[in-house]
Amino acid sequence: MLNAIKKFALNWFSPYTIMYVEPYFGDVVYEVHYSWTLKDALEWAACSLRDEEVVIYKYHNLVARRLETLEC
Repeated sequence: MLNAIKKFALNWFSPYTIMYVEPYFGDVVYEVHYSWTLKDALEWAACSLRDEEVVIYKYHNLVARRLETLEC
């Protein structure tokens, strides 16, 4: 029960939203995570795959965006 309350609070009241965008299909969001601190949000972005686009918002304001990384 306590874990459900924590998850609900994290999803609805956390200031940072991390969204993974599918780079090949435009602005299709396929995974969303929530974070209480900027450090945790940036860790989600740093640990994502190279071919993923990651966007971090704080209360609907853009904080950071990382485009997909292409290697030659």
